[in-house]
Amino acid sequence: MLPFADASFDVVSCRAAFHHFPRPERILGEICRVARPAASIVIADLLGSEDSAKAAHHDHMERLCDPIHVRAIPETGFRRLFAAAGLEVRYAGKSPLDITERGLHQRMTAPATASTSAASVVVLSIADT
Repeated sequence: MLPFADASFDVVSCRAAFHHFPRPERILGEICRVARPAASIVIADLLGSEDSAKAAHHDHMERLCDPIHVRAIPETGFRRLFAAAGLEVRYAGKSPLDITERGLHQRMTAPATASTSAASVVVLSIADT
């Protein structure tokens, strides 16, 4: 449970974390609990492939450099999570991801940067490649 009262925030964000959660629906429930009515929720994370073989390979590659990686959720999985929580997706942006050894090395050594403006639910995520 997040250490905040119900309806505390106008904006709640979670970046590069959902793939670490064994029960992402519980985390999203907490995010919704601390968000005020009509708040903006920003989720930025990896997207898993809709293809189960590709998803398994991607998750395996992620665990090689991040042992606490659980699962990259596919876009349809995020949309189901959001719908079950009663959230409306207002924006979903994607950028490509190179999951080769070279690509993972570049991700691990690159400085982290992120900025966004929010709408009701914003999904900024890594595209299935």
